[in-house]
Amino acid sequence: MKRIYRPLVAMAVVAAVVVLWILTIGPAERAGGIGRYGADPLIANVAASYLALLSCYVVLGRPSWKRRLANAGINLAAILVVLLLIETPAMLGFVDYRTVMTAKEVGASGRHNMRLDRELLHTRPPHDRFVQNARGDIAIGLDYDTGIRYRFEWRGDRHGFRNSRDLRRAPVVLIGDSFIDGYKVVQEEVCSSRLGEILDVDVCNLGQCDYGLAQELVVLRRLAVKLRPRVVVWFFCEGNDLQLIEEYRAAAGDWEAYVKRVDGSWPRSFCRGVRNRVEQWLEAQYVPDLDEVRRNSAPLRAEIPGDSVTMYFGAGPRYVSRNYEAALLSETQDILQEAQAICDGNDIRFLVAMVPVRFRVYRDLCEFAEDSHLAECEPNDTPQRLRRRCLDARIKYLDLTLTLKAAAQAGKLVYLADDDHWSPEGHAVVAKKIAGYIRERGWLDRGAERQQATTR
Repeated sequence: MKRIYRPLVAMAVVAAVVVLWILTIGPAERAGGIGRYGADPLIANVAASYLALLSCYVVLGRPSWKRRLANAGINLAAILVVLLLIETPAMLGFVDYRTVMTAKEVGASGRHNMRLDRELLHTRPPHDRFVQNARGDIAIGLDYDTGIRYRFEWRGDRHGFRNSRDLRRAPVVLIGDSFIDGYKVVQEEVCSSRLGEILDVDVCNLGQCDYGLAQELVVLRRLAVKLRPRVVVWFFCEGNDLQLIEEYRAAAGDWEAYVKRVDGSWPRSFCRGVRNRVEQWLEAQYVPDLDEVRRNSAPLRAEIPGDSVTMYFGAGPRYVSRNYEAALLSETQDILQEAQAICDGNDIRFLVAMVPVRFRVYRDLCEFAEDSHLAECEPNDTPQRLRRRCLDARIKYLDLTLTLKAAAQAGKLVYLADDDHWSPEGHAVVAKKIAGYIRERGWLDRGAERQQATTR
């Protein structure tokens, strides 16, 4: 290449890189500076900039162009060899870099956080123990820091469930998802611990974060029955149990694809870990849309006793009835009927408790702004339809909505202010209600007669 053209080529390369950075930048409302880029565009832009620098070196450097090209090739080859050496153990399945790049957390990925299971999809490792300091899920979704942190210790049993010790027998078993797992609540204040104190019996917690009805049926059949309980309480989570039916069907229907997605070479890789860290760093730069935060939050009404609290909510549309719910409720009924049959065959009393979304509890207790996304939003009729199906199947049913709402009206914060889950007070309220239900029917009394299935 003639010397006169070299600066022009270098300028063209630099200009192309500058244009690339300009075209991939995000809106200014999202964040300032580097935070306006997504993780993938930022990494791609950095790589492109590095290649541009190498190109300029080859074009403008002093040694012969062949020497410069060889040096650039050696530079790139060294980087690729190092990456290959780092990634090969992960590709072969010997190393999972998430164990050092991802913290131990409820619902997190990595072999230190989850063990694959063909029926359950995943469980936590046996006798797992860790401390987590977490923000509220709703606050994270709104990119808004409420200043609230939830610090809790998680201690598990040999099966990977949140029990402080291994239980061989348990008169009462609780089955559910993250609500029963006690997400963001200390071990001693979760529903199972509270219920055990009230009833003065061992209560086994078989709740697991991200479990749906199909997995919970496996838990009942595989683990709960072996504990020879007298009572099983199955908590139906209104927020996501129906959609998890479809997600479980997709994952279990193509197990190899699921394993590849959650534990393949790419999820285990060092590069994926770096990308995730970059993404977390960029998300920390986001500037919250305060108007959107205002429309998705509301203070409690002045007449509610106690300190003034602002409650945060997710987007309104998810509280509207979905067309596909009817078919999924039929599948729900089939699963619960099978659970009832398993319990009947083992002389176990079976109760389905409906866990409402926070909006159903706090809708009439908050002062929503006129332009709030939630001001005109109406809860769907899922609890009523589930009740009718349980009635048809002669399954005992308990809707926790009125209990939680009455406690909230009395000034108790039964849901975390910026998260979808129960607060410690919410766990205590539910435990007291479940204990009363069990005691009223004498289910734990010696020689108590089986009562006919009723709904409530």
